[in-house]
Amino acid sequence: MPKADAHLIQRLQQSPDGDFHLILRVAGDVADVAERLRATPVEVRHALRLIGAVAVRAQGKEALRLLDEPWLVRMEEDRPVHALS
Repeated sequence: MPKADAHLIQRLQQSPDGDFHLILRVAGDVADVAERLRATPVEVRHALRLIGAVAVRAQGKEALRLLDEPWLVRMEEDRPVHALS
């Protein structure tokens, strides 16, 4: 299974300098991954321990680089959630 949707990968490639809000589902300790990411150009927004993920903001080129990380299970776009009224 690919680590990211083909449409997302295409958007990242088309906008290497654009900012993307992403959810990174990780294998292993979320806090360790978040700490590792803080040493990179990626902005860690939230460590989501309950779901084993990290919410980040990253440029397209940095997000593409993350796809090669062995700890990354899945990359998804962090989109707004709207409740039905």
